[in-house]
Amino acid sequence: MSTDIQISIVGSAGDGTIAAGDILKNALAGMGYKIISFDIYPPEIRGFGKCIARMRITTEQAYSLKHKSDVLISLDDSHAIPHANEVRECGAVIYERASIVQLPEGGHISAHIGPGQLPYPVPIRELAEKSTSANRSRNIVVLGFLAGLLDLPDEAFLKAIARKFKRKAEAAAAGEAAYRIGREFAAQTFKLDDVVFGPPVSTVVPGASVEMING
Repeated sequence: MSTDIQISIVGSAGDGTIAAGDILKNALAGMGYKIISFDIYPPEIRGFGKCIARMRITTEQAYSLKHKSDVLISLDDSHAIPHANEVRECGAVIYERASIVQLPEGGHISAHIGPGQLPYPVPIRELAEKSTSANRSRNIVVLGFLAGLLDLPDEAFLKAIARKFKRKAEAAAAGEAAYRIGREFAAQTFKLDDVVFGPPVSTVVPGASVEMING
């Protein structure tokens, strides 16, 4: 069975959107999948502009992104809402279950999920604070949840997290804790049966470098 899955992570500057995308790409590439990605950074040098990490994961190398994503992860609903309609039918939308601030009508992404899309509300902030006593690891919590949802092996993700924070032992330990609690929470929810990873064609030699196409 071949693999052709597109995942989008949308958040605000400071949410760790691009960092989460980097970890996810490296984990999947390390497993032997082909990756093409396109990251969008906010136009502001400083501030809270939109960040998007979008990647297509395939068995054979693809050279463009798909029009529709299979999974959308929202780290900031105000930025992710415009992209909810970019998720295909039977695709998944992963988002913060409850906002800590009062939102205007329609301000929560759950109001924008289509009838054919699958909602996955997760207490992202609560899990981040429980695992690391801070909410800055929300981006890693959702990666753990995603890995559990798609039944992907922990080893590749833990290696990618360790590599990302190789000069920051505390951050690496916090990242692993956040990943694991997200993974544990995924075990309590229904699986995403319509998004399935087949076996990769390529075999990655341990210690070898991984190359990805990134826009």
